[in-house]
Amino acid sequence: VLGLRGNQDLHTARAHVERVMGFEGTKEHVHQAKHNVSEAGNPANVSIAHWVAGAHAQLPLRTHTVDLVVSRNFFMHLDIDTLESHVKDLARIIRPDGQCILSILNPDYQKKKYTQAHPFSSVLVEGQSYVFPHGPRGSLGGFVHYFKSTATYESIFSRYFHISEKVACHPRTDSLRETHPHYYDHDIPMAYVYVLSMQQHNKKNMM
Repeated sequence: VLGLRGNQDLHTARAHVERVMGFEGTKEHVHQAKHNVSEAGNPANVSIAHWVAGAHAQLPLRTHTVDLVVSRNFFMHLDIDTLESHVKDLARIIRPDGQCILSILNPDYQKKKYTQAHPFSSVLVEGQSYVFPHGPRGSLGGFVHYFKSTATYESIFSRYFHISEKVACHPRTDSLRETHPHYYDHDIPMAYVYVLSMQQHNKKNMM
């Protein structure tokens, strides 16, 4: 699981599995994730590790030993070469009948929010590094993102997996409509969730 510093992520991850490995990219996030594990009673089947994605960095897991990978809003922080390397490594660690469930911010949503925050800047282009504003009008700071189109994501995914499902995500509650009105553009989903299958990809390659 890439990212376990949210309590809901932790409880969902450990509900029906034998073992959960959580990876965080900063020591601060590792500390937060371990705090959440402690609050959950330090279950023996959950462990947290510090791991930083890189163009040639492999996860510290053996080949074909993982049933399910869950990654939430992580891939936007990777440049294109690192994303390719990381997805290839996910295909290495997942069992032949395993799956990867991941979410990304919709690139069209990213473009819209970036334009609202930088009305006099040029439109984002493929591979561009930029600061994505966090919170209403960037009031909570920002995250470094590398812009990638939906086509780029799906091209990379398809080289190593079969895209079994793609779900457009919209808010399920109106509780943020006043403070975060940009979440509620029904023409532009905030995010996409992908289900990537190894088994179907392997069958396709055997044909």
